[in-house]
Amino acid sequence: MFFEQFDQYMSDLSKFFRTKRNNYETAALFDQLARTQDSSNPFECALAGLAKFGELQCYLKIEDKSRTVQAAIHAARLFIKNAKYGYDYSRIVKETWSISLADGLHCYRVAIDVLKTISKHYLTSIVLIEMGKVEMSFDFPHHAGNTFEEAVGIIIEGQVPLPVLFDSVLNTVQAYTRVDRFDLALNVVEKAHSHFFDNETMWVSPSPIMKKQYRDILIYQAQLLIMVFRYEDCLKFVSQNHDTEIAELFRRMVEASKNYQIFVIDSIIQKALQSKQFNAQQIALFNRHLALISKNVEAGVFQVMS
Repeated sequence: MFFEQFDQYMSDLSKFFRTKRNNYETAALFDQLARTQDSSNPFECALAGLAKFGELQCYLKIEDKSRTVQAAIHAARLFIKNAKYGYDYSRIVKETWSISLADGLHCYRVAIDVLKTISKHYLTSIVLIEMGKVEMSFDFPHHAGNTFEEAVGIIIEGQVPLPVLFDSVLNTVQAYTRVDRFDLALNVVEKAHSHFFDNETMWVSPSPIMKKQYRDILIYQAQLLIMVFRYEDCLKFVSQNHDTEIAELFRRMVEASKNYQIFVIDSIIQKALQSKQFNAQQIALFNRHLALISKNVEAGVFQVMS
């Protein structure tokens, strides 16, 4: 029954001579069709998403951008809900979730492209962040990093409030560092850091949460400078942006990294853990640095012995 109605509405939509009123009427029919499905049921929400996708096609035809965005985001969330159910229960069998995921991401992209055409920077960045978090939840960190980075660019261009920028930068770092793309993460952090000072917008809010997020970004920037072997830049950066205790810790980390002193790096990480000044992700990034340094040392020893 559902597909009979869906096919009929799509057939009507494809007719050449149609007025705006006809398209609005068909959009309403698609919306009613979506409502016949139980959106709380993970098996039926994909059908509801399909109906909402038909609705957004109607709005695209008549260039009703506001309703197109609403329908696209609604459809995306329904598709993602269905995909998430399949992913959680049978991750290995991609056929159970990959198609719905692709449909959902496509709908997000439709909403983003429309919002860009009307220069809605704030809404565009919010939808991009939501899309990036979806990609992270399906274990596509590199794609998520690209999406979060796109959000950072939109935020800077449109002068979107700092809390959104902080959120997108921190998510970008988390995504890119999961696939060891420290260079890409550092590029985004440096771009955002430059924006803070170029626009003199740093402390528009005394929010403790924002201050903590800003401090976290400064720590990540110092860590990423070490990860890409920009040791002198790291020393200069921490001397200008961190208190004496943290600056000294990074100074010791730089010296130990230069000399491939694995046990010293490990002891510094333990000290960082005990200091309670670094969050779990920052400690994990230190440990990743230790693992990469250790790998380089092992490769060097193997080469000498061979």
